[in-house]
Amino acid sequence: MGVDRAQSAIDDVLFYTAERLRRRVAALPVGKHSFTTWLDDDGSGGAPVPIVATVTLGGETLHVDGSVKNLGQPACLSRADWPG
Repeated sequence: MGVDRAQSAIDDVLFYTAERLRRRVAALPVGKHSFTTWLDDDGSGGAPVPIVATVTLGGETLHVDGSVKNLGQPACLSRADWPG
């Protein structure tokens, strides 16, 4: 098979996957949707840690804002420079 044919096959799979994902996203209801789930603890035996995801859908685009809410956990999840 050669490098060029392998790269072409990979490109084809990625293109096909992207097209399928665009169609699935376009079929979802437009708007903003949020979900919260919880880590069992902060890794140091502390309280459960909320993980919040907000998905904004618009046509073929989707934006996911995922964050860990800092509730004073003493572990790495409460780093001051955490992007959430």
